[in-house]
Amino acid sequence: MDASTMPGQRSPLDESSHRPSTITSSPYDILCCMPIFKAVDSHKKLISRWYTIKVEADCPLKVDSEDSEEIFPFWEGELPNCSSFAAIAPDLYCFGGKRHFHPDRNPSVSAYACKLDVTRSSTEWIPVMPMKYPRLDAHVFAVDGKFHVLAGDMTNSCSNGLELEVFDPLTQKWEEVPDDPPLPVQSKFISAALENPNRILVATKTAQCRRFSRTFMSTFYAYDVRRRSWEKHAERKVDARCPLGYSGRAVAAVGDTLYWLTDATMLLSYNLAQDLWLKGSLKGVGISFLDKYDDPYKPGFVHLENQMFCVLQCALSSSELECVTVHVEPTSRKKLVISVVAIRKYVTELPTSVSKCLSLGKHEVQISEEASQARIKQKKY
Repeated sequence: MDASTMPGQRSPLDESSHRPSTITSSPYDILCCMPIFKAVDSHKKLISRWYTIKVEADCPLKVDSEDSEEIFPFWEGELPNCSSFAAIAPDLYCFGGKRHFHPDRNPSVSAYACKLDVTRSSTEWIPVMPMKYPRLDAHVFAVDGKFHVLAGDMTNSCSNGLELEVFDPLTQKWEEVPDDPPLPVQSKFISAALENPNRILVATKTAQCRRFSRTFMSTFYAYDVRRRSWEKHAERKVDARCPLGYSGRAVAAVGDTLYWLTDATMLLSYNLAQDLWLKGSLKGVGISFLDKYDDPYKPGFVHLENQMFCVLQCALSSSELECVTVHVEPTSRKKLVISVVAIRKYVTELPTSVSKCLSLGKHEVQISEEASQARIKQKKY
């Protein structure tokens, strides 16, 4: 469905959908990948190392832990370049990827998909039904118990380069969603998963607000998961600092507000109901790897619950992975007040940088000692 919102009508995007959840003492399982180059068969290859750490969202007092906990990867091995990851407990899923950015190598793009149970000591990814379309750097969202995959570099295999398809882990089947919004293949856009009701939000750049201005207008589309239909909404002004990109940027959605880490030190938010942009600085609040930022990767950024977020990264000068829980509070002065609630430090072999980071949700199942403590032998994907 592609109907514009009529004047005077109340758009679903303008309805506050935030329902604060009850904070409990159960921690969240955060999955992160710290890749490293290793010699394999006399060649240096990029090896993915996946870890799980537990992060509490309801620390009553500020905690600054000086003691470091040693952690080990629950899986280590080769994965395709430019893959996308998402999780529905207890499984981590991998979608697409594979292109090598060299003219003398195979330029193929994969539709392959597989999963790994992070609660077990298994070292093998299990293949699942491939996607209908090959993709690089696809946007993947776990919504209503299913994976929604869209966009990415699809090598002109589709009509418009968006093509939303949905995977049901229970039936192991893919379903293509008809009537995608008319986004051109090369468009730069925002994408996010919203709740209450469950929707996939997509916004594409349409025009600059004025000549030589970095601020631009964007058309917003929302896919209603239950109704299985798209709706087009009125154009909105997008802040010049909003990180648009063809391969997308991580967005944390909290009710009707979207959050981005725009660079090493800034947090940007957009409230859909109020059509309001806010920003806040992460520098100077006590996050060491941002105050001394010298890393090519953006920090991992995950929403926990309510206004609590997790930021994590390794500094090049440090041998530790630092996990920081922060509280973010919007103010009437178009600013975000950011405060550090807890800092946890982890030591692991050859720390590099966090390249992927996502939440598995509340810790409800015990991750086996063998999986979380034993070193996993290198496996070729």
